[in-house]
Amino acid sequence: MQRLATELGVSRATLHRWAGRREQLLGNVIGALAEETFEHVKRDATGRGAARVVDVFERHFALIAKAPAMRRFLEEDAAAALRILTMRDGLVQGRLVRKHAELLREEAARGAYTPRVDPDVLAYAIVRIGEAFLYNDAIIALEPNVEQACAVVRLLLD
Repeated sequence: MQRLATELGVSRATLHRWAGRREQLLGNVIGALAEETFEHVKRDATGRGAARVVDVFERHFALIAKAPAMRRFLEEDAAAALRILTMRDGLVQGRLVRKHAELLREEAARGAYTPRVDPDVLAYAIVRIGEAFLYNDAIIALEPNVEQACAVVRLLLD
């Protein structure tokens, strides 16, 4: 935070007033990037209904898995990274759950998919599956497995 304050030419106290604690700043930045990336991949997604939901999931989580900055964050500060990334209704997970729920509702409104449970609950499960295959595997030095996560999400949506 001190280095960032110096780069911005402000005091550390001013930076804290603007951005909050380190974890809050990181959560807001990562959450905003995750939302932007989600919207980008959603525009490029193919299919209808469950197939489109899985396509968006696969494209989005593949980008996260390949992101060098995310990998470095997980390697250098795993405890903080997991807190920031996976806290229920947190600055990152909460945003992703809302995005997935919106997508499920869009597909339902188009008549392309009928969720068997509340879209918010289903979206939460989808995001948690992604987290399990991305972040936990990265922590224990395994490669994130987007393909296996997609297979589980497909089963969940069928």
